[in-house]
Amino acid sequence: MTLGSVLPIANETSAAAQKELLEFALLNADAVIQNPDEPPRMWRVIGRPLQRALVIAAARKGILYPSVRDAYAITGVLPFNPAKKYSAVVVEHKTALRSIFLGAPDILLRHATRIYGLRTQAGGSLTLADRKALIRRLDEMAYRGERVIGVGVKESRL
Repeated sequence: MTLGSVLPIANETSAAAQKELLEFALLNADAVIQNPDEPPRMWRVIGRPLQRALVIAAARKGILYPSVRDAYAITGVLPFNPAKKYSAVVVEHKTALRSIFLGAPDILLRHATRIYGLRTQAGGSLTLADRKALIRRLDEMAYRGERVIGVGVKESRL
């Protein structure tokens, strides 16, 4: 399995937006790099196929799994649950706690109240029409044979 692309749903294609998404996804990864002292292209990564693909793809973009894990204070972990179809971590970030979710985009979308950077019909809050349009987009990607993984963030002030 390889990571084909990083597509923020709001069509934000900047390197910074893609980097942030990959970092958030990596925080949910449970992988072991057997030879972390080697250059990333030589890494032997142990973990589930999706998590290995995330670690390797991020490293190719200069985003190193060990550095990302060290940069955040992880205060809680909810391992992937096949019934709920997502995993989550809670991290301290500046003056806030962030709950970062990785999983089935349709499940994450059910709980979303807004999409960062996405212009919605209600000016920020997701409407039923917005949700349907996003689900159509996800369905199109799945129809093309792409495995689509969602990242969601909930921020709470400390």
